[in-house]
Amino acid sequence: MGKSIESLSPRERAAYYRGMAAQALQLAVTAADAETRAAFVDTASCWLSLAVDIESIYLADDARARRKALSQARRGGYRPRPH
Repeated sequence: MGKSIESLSPRERAAYYRGMAAQALQLAVTAADAETRAAFVDTASCWLSLAVDIESIYLADDARARRKALSQARRGGYRPRPH
């Protein structure tokens, strides 16, 4: 990977987690027994959960920042043009 997880942006981190989930699913496909397969599927599910959580937090933070910027701009006299 090259970078530490902490140095990745939220989008990069979510992509990394999704990649790890995909790798776990690939390992599940080639697993020799059902118990190992289930363990890899569980691992993939955890990685995917992390990706979804990071994306949810990032999107919520991004939306809050956009609303705050728009609110500040409006207080300064900015009004978007009607379409």
